[in-house]
Amino acid sequence: MTEPAARSALFRQRSFLGYLGQSVGSRTATTVVGLCLVWFVYAATGSALAVGILAVAQSLAALLATLPAGSIVDRFDRRTLLGIAHAIRGLAVAGLAVLAYLGGFQLGYLVALAVALSASTELYRSSTHAVLPDLVPADRLTDANGIDRASTSIVGALSSAGAGALILALGVAVGFTFAAGAYVAAMAFAILAIPRGPPGAPAAARSEGLGLSRMVRDLREAGHWLWGSTGLLQLSLSATAFNFLITAAFTFLVVYFVGGAHLGPLVFGGALAGLALGDVVGSLAVGRTPALRSAGKVWVLGYGLSGGLMILGLGLLPNPVFIVADLVLLGAVFGFAGNVWLTSAQNLVPRTMRGRYFAIDGWLSFVSGPPAIAVGALLIAQLGVLLAYTLMGALLAVAGAGFYALPRLRELDGRGPDAPEPPPANPGPTTAGG
Repeated sequence: MTEPAARSALFRQRSFLGYLGQSVGSRTATTVVGLCLVWFVYAATGSALAVGILAVAQSLAALLATLPAGSIVDRFDRRTLLGIAHAIRGLAVAGLAVLAYLGGFQLGYLVALAVALSASTELYRSSTHAVLPDLVPADRLTDANGIDRASTSIVGALSSAGAGALILALGVAVGFTFAAGAYVAAMAFAILAIPRGPPGAPAAARSEGLGLSRMVRDLREAGHWLWGSTGLLQLSLSATAFNFLITAAFTFLVVYFVGGAHLGPLVFGGALAGLALGDVVGSLAVGRTPALRSAGKVWVLGYGLSGGLMILGLGLLPNPVFIVADLVLLGAVFGFAGNVWLTSAQNLVPRTMRGRYFAIDGWLSFVSGPPAIAVGALLIAQLGVLLAYTLMGALLAVAGAGFYALPRLRELDGRGPDAPEPPPANPGPTTAGG
């Protein structure tokens, strides 16, 4: 079967279509509810403090739920967990819609619903990353991840615009209702189209229950395995460092456009669209290359070194044409490297441990997020946005070069333990006694 035919065959596979449907439904709902939630709080209170309280509560909920979610994902049927996560989120958002329709703003109730939404999203995130390798042939996993990432990037961009239109035309209550319906649709795709699979843990381990001590042992086991997988551990640590600097810069992208480059909303919107377009192209391109066999090099040179140089360029050359072109290329690099990272992790981590690995990886990202935002704000306040971007881009490039010096990371092969070995080189004819 040719490569294009093999990729198109994914769209004839019911389980992959179900996975893609629930993924797109989830991204649509999450994007819409995220915009509506912030708008609802600020419109009702006029208080940045209230918005901050909501954000902190959601971050803490995600931080506390991530590791337990990983243990749960490795003990139960992941298809069922996807359905449960969508159902909880749908109910939480339906509660937000009721609050908005009644017009009786209650910050405490709203924060409680937002916390439930955030915590259940962690169950979804670990489940969705862990289940995909069970649904598609191993040699099509890269394409499946690329199609999923590209689809959700497009849907995310369209949903952002759609959420704004819903708020403007019909109000946040309708936006919340729409998001709740999208979560219900995602649940239907997960339950009806994705087949049940065996849980990650063997029956003997599942019979021990899910008490706190059992979860701690689960996570200790995963941590011990990851500690022994030096290349993958170094990749996860590099991702934490890279994401710290990228978060510090990209959280304040609107400040860069308005206060640094002195550009208006039209260019800002076009640049963000270009970033999303680049991500789509980069994500889909991985399956057409042998990038997985050099996963470590692709990651540190793409996401780290190249990403840093392009962020540095934003600080040095705040020209609108350069900015848009730079962000399109940056999106492509991030999409390409991100697909390589995800597929490599799915290939290298044992099936019984995927949920916990993605939980640990997500926890590291959540821990670094708030400090990164604080550092970005401080640098911009002290140095100005252009110089801050120049410095953060340079630090990211240096970090990429530094992690490239680690041989186990640099030589990491993301194809997994069952990857075919390259054919031996032809030694040529031998002579007697040679």
